[in-house]
Amino acid sequence: MDKPILDLTQRSNEEFYAFIGRVCLLLVDYNVDAITAATFVREIAAAGGSALSLEQAMDIAGSYVDMARGGLNNDQPYVVAETHTG
Repeated sequence: MDKPILDLTQRSNEEFYAFIGRVCLLLVDYNVDAITAATFVREIAAAGGSALSLEQAMDIAGSYVDMARGGLNNDQPYVVAETHTG
């Protein structure tokens, strides 16, 4: 099977892709199983992939992680990842 080609010169949607990467890394960092991380990525792709807005991606990610939208406060040192249950 041929592997897909990633165009490293394309710079569109950098914030979107950075967010997706951050969620995936957070899921891995919290030892969430690979199936859940893959399900998150598949859900993003099925919903429109790179055509989604950052806000739409954040809505989907909300099913997988808790987000500190206003930034973290001093008594919350990190964002908590949860497994997707539905």
